[in-house]
Amino acid sequence: MIIRAANIQDASSIAKIHVDGWRQAYAELIDQDYLDSMDYLASEKKWIANLTNSADMVYLVASSKDNQILGFCVFEPVSLKIKLKALYVGSTSQRNGVGKAFLKYLLEYSIRHKVKEIIVWVLKDNPFLRFYTKFGAAYSGESEIQIGAKSYIQLCYKWGDLDILKSTLQ
Repeated sequence: MIIRAANIQDASSIAKIHVDGWRQAYAELIDQDYLDSMDYLASEKKWIANLTNSADMVYLVASSKDNQILGFCVFEPVSLKIKLKALYVGSTSQRNGVGKAFLKYLLEYSIRHKVKEIIVWVLKDNPFLRFYTKFGAAYSGESEIQIGAKSYIQLCYKWGDLDILKSTLQ
């Protein structure tokens, strides 16, 4: 497996992992009509636009030796902080070290760029929240977010001490 910069050719795979990831993680949390309205083709078009136009974000994919996309990660470096916007792993690749590989990349990037903290926002009751806490992310607050026609609570978790993340990744 390699972690590399995402490109437009990856958009279809990213879209599938994204839509399937939402349907898997949020089946009991998000309004089902919203989840049912998610569309692979529309999502692919959004990812093409994102990959083409967003200079502020870093888009990564994990790919197998045969270039199959296993997952994707999006983050925004802001001053001495990284805002982790998305980390999704395809259902057949989960629990195989893909998410951990993305976190290792984030840590290495943070060291190279003298980043002091990494933050991630996660929907309350997201079944994958424990992935972040397992690697030392600590609760830091919450806010409300609008998804479709409804409001939900999102939780902020952060690594304020990157040595904690480093120790959990070894």
